[in-house]
Amino acid sequence: MWRQYARVLKLHQFVDWPRLDVGRLAAHGVDLEALELALRRRRRLNALTQSFQVVCCLAEVRSDNFSRFVTELRRVPAGWRGS
Repeated sequence: MWRQYARVLKLHQFVDWPRLDVGRLAAHGVDLEALELALRRRRRLNALTQSFQVVCCLAEVRSDNFSRFVTELRRVPAGWRGS
């Protein structure tokens, strides 16, 4: 998956804001999800959100992750009551 991620980074132009060294931030224990949420609230289109979206897309298409992203069980909505 990481080779695919690197290929996407080379092929597609991400926005240049903010310029972050994600590896360095992660090494220092920064909560990247919280940072991404804060950045997305400030500016919807940002480099960290784009990176997260690529990782999620790549994770979703892997067959070994199928059960994490797709629910095959039929469920009745919580608010619905049959007659």
